[in-house]
Amino acid sequence: MTEAGGATTQAGIYYQNSVAALQLLELLDLRTVPARERVVSVRVDPLRDCSERRPMTRLEKDLVALPAMSAAQLRERWEQAGGAPAPSVPVPLLRCLLAQRLQEKRHGGLPQMVVRELERVAQPSAVVPARVRRDIPLTPGTRLIREWNGRTIGVEVAEDGTFRWEERPYRSLSEIAREVTGAHWSGPRFFGLKRHG
Repeated sequence: MTEAGGATTQAGIYYQNSVAALQLLELLDLRTVPARERVVSVRVDPLRDCSERRPMTRLEKDLVALPAMSAAQLRERWEQAGGAPAPSVPVPLLRCLLAQRLQEKRHGGLPQMVVRELERVAQPSAVVPARVRRDIPLTPGTRLIREWNGRTIGVEVAEDGTFRWEERPYRSLSEIAREVTGAHWSGPRFFGLKRHG
């Protein structure tokens, strides 16, 4: 088990489950994400030495070393990790791909089902179905939890159809979202009841 705050956690590049991969796929689908919510860059910062807490694993040491490597070193390490020549991509992308490859060697790759879905969606002729809007029914007693800027927001659906947050009644989730963020938000979207699209 990885220690909280350890090198792998700090790197921000450690994820090995299909839910994260599918979420990433959704974030990268630029046709359905409004411009202000698109991921436009990902940065991997060099890590502080965490050896005082526990010895770093070989994988963690490899990941920590990546940001300081030159293009030639990255290509050489790529060939050591997999035998094939490194792809001809920009150095920042090669760094991310190498980090992924090293983690896959240690922890295993994505499940085949996820790989097939990613390949299917990547095909130029692939027809991506429009997202189906599913409104989630809210029954009295339902609690909606959302974290916002390090603060946990808990809202309960009341018997009369109103929403209670911090012991105060609100007519809509949008009112609560506006109160929390200080900006206009769709309440159902803020609380994850509706997807983009």
